[in-house]
Amino acid sequence: TIDISENKKIVITPWKVKTILGVLLGGDPLQLPDQDIMSDALADLAIELDLPPKSDITASRLIEEIKNRPKDWTTVRYFIMVIINKMLLPSTGLYIRPKDAWIGSDLNKVARINWSKAVFDALCDSVVLWHKNKTGPRPQTYIRCCVAFLVISIPYLPNHSISNDALIF
Repeated sequence: TIDISENKKIVITPWKVKTILGVLLGGDPLQLPDQDIMSDALADLAIELDLPPKSDITASRLIEEIKNRPKDWTTVRYFIMVIINKMLLPSTGLYIRPKDAWIGSDLNKVARINWSKAVFDALCDSVVLWHKNKTGPRPQTYIRCCVAFLVISIPYLPNHSISNDALIF
């Protein structure tokens, strides 16, 4: 359950995320290392792509690499980075983040992650932040989360209702 405020809740669980997106339920929690380690993974990715280590890398660049490379584990890693960046744990930016590069750098790590919980936690953090920042001098007008989950889940989950106090699925 996402507690937005004292009287506002969104009843979504990791199990519901799994049901809607078909991602894994169970496994290790997504625990990110220090920013330096993730930045090193992004620099390694840039070098792999024959770019300077501090280069900005777009998802489009990785998609082009996927199209032009032989099908191997590297293309799978690039695909994972794009999916994380654009769908599962999206950002509002154009570039692959250090987090995306670090997660996608090791397919065994990707396979161990509890993706239902990771998407759920990101959704919780984003909704709570949006609610907190929706008023004020610079209101936040977006919720940065797995939009695919939100779009697909609302009409198809049983017993969904919307009230002033809660959004319950």
